[in-house]
Amino acid sequence: MYCLTQFQQYQQSLRSGNLAIASFVQEVIRWQSPLHFTIRFALQDMLIENVEIPKGSVLQVCIGSANRDECVFEDADNFNPFRDVKNNLAFGGGAHNCPGINLAKAELEVTLKKILEETSWINSLEKSFVPYTGLSFRRPERFDINVEWK
Repeated sequence: MYCLTQFQQYQQSLRSGNLAIASFVQEVIRWQSPLHFTIRFALQDMLIENVEIPKGSVLQVCIGSANRDECVFEDADNFNPFRDVKNNLAFGGGAHNCPGINLAKAELEVTLKKILEETSWINSLEKSFVPYTGLSFRRPERFDINVEWK
């Protein structure tokens, strides 16, 4: 809802069919990953950026930072649902890929489609950016909106 209300030009693009709902959802989960941190364990001794990591070390991985990596995503800090790159780490990757990734995306897409069908416009009542809280699962404490129903 935050992205829908803060980036009005994309709300219009979604409503007109010029922007695919799936692309919008993919960018939302990249740009504001719901899970920001996770823990991993080093399975072997390794060297990362000249730092020695001994086998068995606990590593805290910042998914939010990885999803804003300029080496992977051009203009990474800006929200752009038209970007070509669709892979991100919001749901993990490889052996640690969330088994519910497809269900979660489908739920988001169906919900957003229904919201757009039932409303003519959605605006934020907030005057400025609503801070997100939480170290692992991030969310705003509150986010007030105004809905114009059809």
